[in-house]
Amino acid sequence: MLKVDPTISQGIHVHHIRRQRDSVDLRKQIFDGLLSKPLQMPPLLLWNDEGQRLFDKLSETSSYYLTTKELEILAHEADAIVGSMPDHSAIIELGCGSLQKTSIILSSFERQQQAVSYYALDVSINEMTRNLKKLAERFRQTRFVKIQGLSGTYEDRVGWLATSPAARMLKSVSFLWVGNSIANSPRPMANSLLSRFARVCTTLGIRYQFIVGADACNQVSKITAAYNPASKPFRDFILNGLHHANTVMGQDMFHVSDWACAIEFNPLAHVLQVSSTLHRDVKLEINGCSVTIRKGEKVSATASGKWTEEDTAEAGLQITDSYLERSQQYLL
Repeated sequence: MLKVDPTISQGIHVHHIRRQRDSVDLRKQIFDGLLSKPLQMPPLLLWNDEGQRLFDKLSETSSYYLTTKELEILAHEADAIVGSMPDHSAIIELGCGSLQKTSIILSSFERQQQAVSYYALDVSINEMTRNLKKLAERFRQTRFVKIQGLSGTYEDRVGWLATSPAARMLKSVSFLWVGNSIANSPRPMANSLLSRFARVCTTLGIRYQFIVGADACNQVSKITAAYNPASKPFRDFILNGLHHANTVMGQDMFHVSDWACAIEFNPLAHVLQVSSTLHRDVKLEINGCSVTIRKGEKVSATASGKWTEEDTAEAGLQITDSYLERSQQYLL
């Protein structure tokens, strides 16, 4: 059962599509992750409102090449991408972030006088609403671009698409999943999510396509510079997940001053693993169990795949068009 509660927030129409019971039990995921081997924390901890703000700062740094490469592609190819969509279609962005790239795409709809309904999806409702307000101001006099928000997770979005009367009115949908977000999940998980969206669209007779950004960079020096554990923007973003975990747990289980960041790139698997590590041994009481995390032991925080076209196809995507920037290491 989904809670579909449309409200007007700061002048923006936002649909609250979270399940009646929290669709993601972060508390349980924290317990389970710290009782497992290897140790892990749910990546969703990174994406509260503060986490989104910190990531936006990280993405603006010169070493974080993913943003620059995607903007380069969109600057040259936005019109071609929009031209592949029918008039009066919908775009659903999975994890909307700062909306900088979204603005380029919507501007192309405006230039081509092509009507579109844009839905931004994010779990960080305050940051999403703030960014949507800026976007709506940019298109305040448009006759072609309609902007709304969806507050929830990817899973909630599948349910909304299957059950919402508004979703059932859609004829054509493009799922926009940029920023290399698709590769933050293992390929089988990405495949599962994409397949569920596809099944719902097929059942409802909705024409659909996925527009994804995938980072294929294999230069270790470039990757480690972008995800530098010694860099304050990157470190603040990752360790904010521990602050969020304290909020979820209702107690200060994790003293952030005890922790640092670590990265490890596996060139064969095309995956960068990001972890939190301790400066000293720490004992935690978790659900009645005493767990000791040793100095230097890694607790997985998230991962970032560096996918080739072949990797993207393995995630369940049948590639019909692809766009590469000049170095041919970022794919849209």
